[in-house]
Amino acid sequence: MILRCDTLADLFALLQEGLSNRTAAAHAMNIQSSRSHSILTLQVDSEYIDPTDGHAIVKHGKMSFVDLAGSERVKETKSEGDTLVESGNINKSLLTLGNNINRCLYLTFG
Repeated sequence: MILRCDTLADLFALLQEGLSNRTAAAHAMNIQSSRSHSILTLQVDSEYIDPTDGHAIVKHGKMSFVDLAGSERVKETKSEGDTLVESGNINKSLLTLGNNINRCLYLTFG
């Protein structure tokens, strides 16, 4: 999903919405363990007029922030029920992400 933010207030509202969608649960190792992954990519575009010759200068920047749920060691977390199922899903998604990153690196660098 791509959303345009024209002001800092727009960005903070979007961040707050993202925070409200996060899920967390307690287990034996952490009272508020993140149960979700989040990615926020900021793309900043600016344009200004060069005072020396009057032509437009356009600059683009992009930065990504990634918050991944940590891998779960079930034996240590003592997870049960829904939290145990979530732990398995978190571990599978992290494994899949790692496999995809490795594949991209292999395709890029051989």
